[in-house]
Amino acid sequence: MHSSSRKFATILTRNKCIIIASWASEIHTGETWPASIKMDITTDEAMPEQGLVNSGWSTLPHEVLAQIFSYLDVSSIGRCGRVCRGWTEAVHDILLWKHKFAEDFGLDVTACKLPKPTKTGGSVTWRSEYRRVVETTPCFLTDELHDHDHQVLHVSFSHDGRHFATCSKDGHVLLWDAAHPVRIRQYRDMRIFGWKYTQFSEFNADDSLLLVSGVHLGDHSITGEIAVFTVDDEFELQCRIENKPYDIFGTWFNSEYVVSGQLRWLSHDTVSESKLWLNKANQEITSEHISIVQPMFRFFNGNVCFCRMLRIAEFSVQPSVIWDGEIAERAQTGNPMSRAAAPPGQRWVGLGWREVEPDGEAGQQLMDTGEPPPPPRPPVGAAAGDETRMPGKEEKRRVKYLIFTTGSKTYTPHQIGFKRLDGFRIQTRIAPGPSLRERVEFRRRAEQLHEELRAAGVPPPEPDYNDWESVCDQFDSVDHVIDLHGHIIGMCLSPNQRYLFVNTRPWPENYVIRNPRDPPPIAREIDIHVIDVATKKQIGKSYRAHRAYTCNEGCFFLFVDVTKHFVASGAEDKHAYLWDRHHAVCLSRYPHADVVNAVAFNPADPGMMVTVSDDRTVKVWRSRLNCEQNGIDTADLPHCIKHRTRRPRPRRRAHTTAT
Repeated sequence: MHSSSRKFATILTRNKCIIIASWASEIHTGETWPASIKMDITTDEAMPEQGLVNSGWSTLPHEVLAQIFSYLDVSSIGRCGRVCRGWTEAVHDILLWKHKFAEDFGLDVTACKLPKPTKTGGSVTWRSEYRRVVETTPCFLTDELHDHDHQVLHVSFSHDGRHFATCSKDGHVLLWDAAHPVRIRQYRDMRIFGWKYTQFSEFNADDSLLLVSGVHLGDHSITGEIAVFTVDDEFELQCRIENKPYDIFGTWFNSEYVVSGQLRWLSHDTVSESKLWLNKANQEITSEHISIVQPMFRFFNGNVCFCRMLRIAEFSVQPSVIWDGEIAERAQTGNPMSRAAAPPGQRWVGLGWREVEPDGEAGQQLMDTGEPPPPPRPPVGAAAGDETRMPGKEEKRRVKYLIFTTGSKTYTPHQIGFKRLDGFRIQTRIAPGPSLRERVEFRRRAEQLHEELRAAGVPPPEPDYNDWESVCDQFDSVDHVIDLHGHIIGMCLSPNQRYLFVNTRPWPENYVIRNPRDPPPIAREIDIHVIDVATKKQIGKSYRAHRAYTCNEGCFFLFVDVTKHFVASGAEDKHAYLWDRHHAVCLSRYPHADVVNAVAFNPADPGMMVTVSDDRTVKVWRSRLNCEQNGIDTADLPHCIKHRTRRPRPRRRAHTTAT
């Protein structure tokens, strides 16, 4: 068939589909009944006079009907499915909905796959997947709040979804009730404590306390502070903790303790150390022997970079998964202490190298190659996936990680550091230590030794921090480092804390860094990388659609958030963006009048999302399903911008004999 003939056949088929959709709509609503169709819905049979039977539509094969329906839009397909049982079966065709999903959301039909069925959700079909995306994606602007007087920088939700907090350059932190209509519950002006502005907030695990991080006054100040408030009617201040640099932000170690940072420069202004501290959130104590602050780690920093953006991840995983991920690249990545290969006769256990003895063939392979042997094969006769017959089935255990951004090439954060916390223990009581008499004696001996060296003309020994080997024993090692080769501007953990989502502006290919103070130029496109915290490997596809325009010196944070089904991020192009997590396709854009700094989903109902912007507004977006549950009329509500691409729908024409 020639191309012109195929084109004519396609146009003819589409026009017939338009007529079918029109008939289906009229039959379903009962407004007008075409003279050529008289249908008895109860018997699912056409009347004798030129009904569906005489017209030939009822005799069309199921596959042909599904192919014809594929030219219709989704609402028309739904109306066709209510005409008769035969059309209902065609409307539920699997390939029909797969093609409609790929067509409407801009996917390659040959590459898209359904998510794996869950234990509670049951099997997934393309029709149910289409409905999930349409009904649960936040799309209606239900609240637009103008209570901040300056740029709004961050938003975070409580775990129960009842509250969210916003931080702004006006120096205030606002606590909101998330129920519709949204209203302010509490607020606090942090400028009375010498803060320049608030920049970050996080609720603890039981939502009883709120961590707020801010920046101290000063044009070039890098010092910040952490404040902890009670989440109740009093909104009472519990403690204030020094935090340097301010973009460490701080995070919750558990429901009662906060992790903060302290930066100290060594020898010259390119080498420094980052000290991390564990602080009790409620510092009202009944005894002087109760510990409220204790040191955690001391990390060495080179090339003007230091630790930023602390996060704590805790999840259950099989120990062998962690082993495979950490050993595979230990010789190539990490800070100077963790860069060396495994010492002879040792392996990495917990937080350090431990001597081991070979145990059979598996132990000998581990000693020779540094890698564990492959898992044992199932016994003969075992069915595929029958884990009950596997000998020595491995059980999951809880692991805990400290995650932060760092760098080794330049001052901009371009690496993700991981530190295991399984062996870390909180000191509940202060150790008595040496007595006053012993401390005085130690100091006297040190002064005496200093005077003897001075009299002999020998300078007192000072550590050379440029020589890593001579000072490595003074610092803690980083277990693993991943280089993303770009400027990291935001990151967050998935709801189960197993996966890390990182906003990155990539560097050019084959970049060269000659001066740590002169990083490579960064791209305008932003990539969201996904890292498996257990295996330390990047997985899946990168999410890309949003853009940024500032250079390295002016680059700022654009926060990202994740739910079970969606990923969202702010951007400098005056929009927030939302992707489907499984299909990695951008679904919607959420407009603002200026830069969108942060987004946050309601953990209890991901159909609610909040975006905050430099335009001083806080916008609340809700899904179609969320609006129905809250009794919100969506007829006149502003709608987000659909980012999906779809084929243009054919123009509806009048039902004439010529057609």
